[in-house]
Amino acid sequence: MTGVHASQDTPTFLVGPSTDTQFNTARMRLIPIACWRVDDIRFAFDSSFITPAVTSDLLVLADLLSQNPGCPVSIFGHADPVGTDDYNKSLSGRRATVVYALLISNKDPGKALGLWQQVSSTENWGSSQQQMMQGAVPDGTLSGSDLMAAYLKAICPDTIQLDPSVDFLARGADSQGKGDYQGCSEFNPVLLFSQEEQATYDAIQPGDTDTIATRNLRNQPNRRSMVLIFRKGSQVDPTKWPCPPATGDKSGCIKRFWSDGETRRSTHLPGVDRKFEDTKDTFACRFYQRISDGSPCTPAVPLIHISNIIYLNYPAGPLTNQDYQLHLSDGVVNGNTGAEGLVSRDKVPSGDYELDIANRVTYISAIPLSMERIPWILDVDAANGGSPPSDTEANTPAGTPSSMGTGQ
Repeated sequence: MTGVHASQDTPTFLVGPSTDTQFNTARMRLIPIACWRVDDIRFAFDSSFITPAVTSDLLVLADLLSQNPGCPVSIFGHADPVGTDDYNKSLSGRRATVVYALLISNKDPGKALGLWQQVSSTENWGSSQQQMMQGAVPDGTLSGSDLMAAYLKAICPDTIQLDPSVDFLARGADSQGKGDYQGCSEFNPVLLFSQEEQATYDAIQPGDTDTIATRNLRNQPNRRSMVLIFRKGSQVDPTKWPCPPATGDKSGCIKRFWSDGETRRSTHLPGVDRKFEDTKDTFACRFYQRISDGSPCTPAVPLIHISNIIYLNYPAGPLTNQDYQLHLSDGVVNGNTGAEGLVSRDKVPSGDYELDIANRVTYISAIPLSMERIPWILDVDAANGGSPPSDTEANTPAGTPSSMGTGQ
């Protein structure tokens, strides 16, 4: 997700005349002008390992940076309110670190690799991460540091060229990255569940995988890494920066809490969720709220997607290698169903979307991330027409989802 912040009024200063060598010092407020958010879907669960799918998000960031040349950035990692503050401070810090390393990997590949290796060692990345990296690089036989370096190069577009000593808010002045990247633990949730839903999760028993999965899915908006882009010329002194380093403990964060910060981040109301975008009172950290308030990347957008296998008639084979046009709110996407017959698009708003395929027009619905590759049946009589889909429970073949979409 990306967005442009509302413009700020030009500041007005009151200054006093002087007949000596005295002078006035005017400091410009730290004002973000744009934002980019990496959602939890781009990370392996409970890990800082970034999956190859992040490349599509990075291409969007590259475009945003090209529109704001010379504007420095800073990264803020956030965790969900599951687990301890200390654990989540470390996890959010590691996620901010790997995002930072990825963004500098084209300009300073050695530093980027070193940071990834540190995180890898801390989290004990193993065979699953290795297999994912090998599948994303041209030479799938690489291993160790060579594989990690090749993976960074493979998933970060060449158009991302951020210099750690030039393009970040503190200009790389602190060896631990203060001012350039930091973890905010679970202190700034954008979504807090109702009392009833939270009580259900508090009572989870070991082995209750379904409820745990539901809780984790619902908490996804809270797990995010935010990149704030500040106006040109902005710079901070890391010794005066209020946030502790990514590897630091939570005490520095707590010093910046609102006086009622604990209440803000932990109060659950009966019968209704609390969302920051509605009440502006779920963040514990007053500093982070002041610099991010009003950001279009802050709202708790439900993470849903389009993921459908397209059929003319089910269970006959899917429509493979078919060109299509998918009409989204921000434009038309041209694609091809490939060998699986798949139409997919990550992170879209809820709703029904026009799909033009095989000389037909139909509508497909965005679905939760927990669902994917849902069969979608085209009505053979629907050429040049269509309507929003309906679900059918009848005659569902064994081994397929219990509801299938149809273009009517």
